[in-house]
Amino acid sequence: MLLSSQIEAGGYRTTFEVTNLSELVNKCVQDFIIRFPHSKIISKVLENIYINGDRLLLEMAINNLVDNAIKYSSKEATVTVLLAEVNN
Repeated sequence: MLLSSQIEAGGYRTTFEVTNLSELVNKCVQDFIIRFPHSKIISKVLENIYINGDRLLLEMAINNLVDNAIKYSSKEATVTVLLAEVNN
């Protein structure tokens, strides 16, 4: 929340860097698998997808998407995280 407030107020300086998005997504998914062992989470991540962006903000976005998928799905649902490259 603090970071969100800083971003809105212009106090957070975005740092763009080349990031291995595949590794970041896999790390985030593994964290959720550990935190929610009763949830069925499947990861289909293409390797070596790189993106130029702020690593912290990307991680927050990924975590938010996976968290919402778990939160707003039925307990029996399978959450599938897919990362693929389409047209660069």
